[in-house]
Amino acid sequence: MPRYAVSRQQMDRMRKAKGFLDLRQVEFQYRGATLKGIIQAARVLDEKTGASKDYYPSANEELIEDALRKIAAEQRNAFFDQANFRSGVVFTLYMLREELKKRGHTRSYQEIVLSLRILARSTIEIRTPAGRDGEGFAVSPYFSGLSAVSKGKLAGDPQASGSSSSIRW
Repeated sequence: MPRYAVSRQQMDRMRKAKGFLDLRQVEFQYRGATLKGIIQAARVLDEKTGASKDYYPSANEELIEDALRKIAAEQRNAFFDQANFRSGVVFTLYMLREELKKRGHTRSYQEIVLSLRILARSTIEIRTPAGRDGEGFAVSPYFSGLSAVSKGKLAGDPQASGSSSSIRW
């Protein structure tokens, strides 16, 4: 399914027309069946201006998700809590920023935090059409959970070389 198919420029044009982003509906093929995907944009608050803005997950968020997967696999920061049926990765913003930089996709801390918020607040629904087996659907967020702990405010020093935030995904 094309989960990251809308660029930030396309989103800006859509917002100018309506002021917000509608549910994005996409038909796609999976194992010979036509399915429908519905992506709900994340509404993110800009703490400086107090205004909110909608975002679909885009290529920026795909890069973040790929880098987190690599951190989980290569740096052994993944966890599986069998008793509570939870899994994820523990990382710092600095680790994520460095992984992105290694791949040639340098991002500021603010851009990374925005992408993490977009991924945590966007949902995706997949529907099967009504047929002889009936209709079905599944809804889930891009991230099943996101939590962060910070020792200081990055806004005071945007050029800081590292961050002490730890995030579970």
